[in-house]
Amino acid sequence: GVKGSFAARRYKHEEIVAGEIGTRFANDTNELEVTATHKAIGLMSGTLGGWVLDRSFSAEGDEALSPPIDQRGFAAYLYEELSLHHVTVQFGGRVDNARYTPAGGVLPGREFTEFSGSVGVLVNPPFADHRATFAVSLARAARYPALEELYFNGPHPGNFAFEIGNADLEAEQALGFDASFRWRSPRFST
Repeated sequence: GVKGSFAARRYKHEEIVAGEIGTRFANDTNELEVTATHKAIGLMSGTLGGWVLDRSFSAEGDEALSPPIDQRGFAAYLYEELSLHHVTVQFGGRVDNARYTPAGGVLPGREFTEFSGSVGVLVNPPFADHRATFAVSLARAARYPALEELYFNGPHPGNFAFEIGNADLEAEQALGFDASFRWRSPRFST
């Protein structure tokens, strides 16, 4: 099966100071996502997909926190599950790319390409009649900075904040390990 979604957002607001427009904000995005679930190939089933983003942000006036900035992004991802009688192996990954292009040539453009992925094993021991599950997983997650984290700089009275961006920020990365035990019975589960 294949499914897709498209969203077009046109956001504008004006901040009023002493009865007059102090700042105009615009944030226009177009976002497309397509996901395909494939038929089982032997004992393996799964999903793959892609995502595309086109964003234009601008602020004009007293509280303009950055120059106009265009953001382009795309991602491709995959999730697969290999099911055996008492063991299930799950794995997946996602590659994300984002490009930021500020207008005016004062602030640097930035590009990020990051990978997130995980692998996990679920074991249903035969002696427990599929009431118990032991699970372990290892995951790597990455997140590139948002436009606001990179480029906003200045007072933002509408939020009661002073925002300080850093155009030199790098992506955040994390490595995680999980282990769990689950038990199910007709009266309770843990």
